[in-house]
Amino acid sequence: MFLIFILAIVLQNPSPSGRIVSQNQQSQAQRSQQPAQPNQRGTEQSPIFVKEVPTPKTEKESAQEAKDREDKTANDRKLVDFTRDLVIVTAILGAIGFFQLIVFGLQARRLRQTVEAAADQGQAMERSIAEANRLAIAMEDTAKHLQANTKVALDSVTIGTERSAQQLRAYVCVEIGTAFYQEREKDIKFAGRAILINTGNTPAHNVRFRTQAAILPFPLPQGFVFPPLPANDAGGALLGPNRQQFITHMIDGDFVPDADVEGIKNLSGGNALYMWGIISYADVFGQAQTTTFCHLLHWNPDKSVGGVFIPGHNDGT
Repeated sequence: MFLIFILAIVLQNPSPSGRIVSQNQQSQAQRSQQPAQPNQRGTEQSPIFVKEVPTPKTEKESAQEAKDREDKTANDRKLVDFTRDLVIVTAILGAIGFFQLIVFGLQARRLRQTVEAAADQGQAMERSIAEANRLAIAMEDTAKHLQANTKVALDSVTIGTERSAQQLRAYVCVEIGTAFYQEREKDIKFAGRAILINTGNTPAHNVRFRTQAAILPFPLPQGFVFPPLPANDAGGALLGPNRQQFITHMIDGDFVPDADVEGIKNLSGGNALYMWGIISYADVFGQAQTTTFCHLLHWNPDKSVGGVFIPGHNDGT
């Protein structure tokens, strides 16, 4: 860039040689325009021999020649300075090129060292990958054994948890309680009473029930279907371990004929009092549990109340 800048300066100051040639042509033109002298050859004043007399220069031509010499001297000086600057710039560029050559050589050496180091590192990486593969295989085998051991441990924990839950959870059972026979004058209908007992080691939460009582055939026909239970639950209390709760349900509808009361009580009239239902609750582990029951109730000769569990209708979770 510096060299281009110097060349631009020189081109902006053209050499005065062009002006000198132009001025010389003008001088010759002026001399040619001067009037011709009379021909005096062969006379005493003008012999045959011609004596050349230099044409005297005018003051303007002398001043112009002096100026041209000064311009030429100045241009020569600029040319010398330009040549010196060009030499300096060339020397600087040469020095820069020399230093660049050194830098490029160092970079090439560093690059070669880097490539050699990368090759060594690649070999080390291959060895490391091989070791990692062997280690991965060993870890995979260990993981398989660990997974098997973990599965056994989890199964053991699951079994232990289930067994603990089975041992600790609430179990609500339904026992046969008592019953009430019809006494029209006292406005009492046949009714059954069941006993809820929590035989577990922890409370039963939100104990609810849906029960029904009715006078049905005795014995029940094969495949008999009991009337449906109420749609809504009753209760919702907490039943602690080894605690009990009574549920009483009176038959729906009107009174039975008074003549049928004794036959219902002692099972001799072809009908009997039945009570059935479902108990719902949650154990301490948050699991929903249910118990179903169905009792046939009757009166013994000593007027005590007995009962029978109807097969296939008593179950629990």
